[in-house]
Amino acid sequence: MIVRRDPLVIFMSIELMLNAANLAFVAFGHRLGSADGQAVVFFVMAVAAAEVAVAWRSSSPSSACAAASPWTT
Repeated sequence: MIVRRDPLVIFMSIELMLNAANLAFVAFGHRLGSADGQAVVFFVMAVAAAEVAVAWRSSSPSSACAAASPWTT
């Protein structure tokens, strides 16, 4: 069994699953003639945006490395 623990790959996989759920919500909402699926998608996209912020922060240099940076004061 192959185990990948790269955080970027994990976040991209979660993003892919959230997008699949969004597609299902919109499709079922369209099929049922309801806008509820689109309302749920709005909240799922907010969760995805928060996930991107966490991934971006985790991929940026840590504060210990930032002390050696010439761009910090």
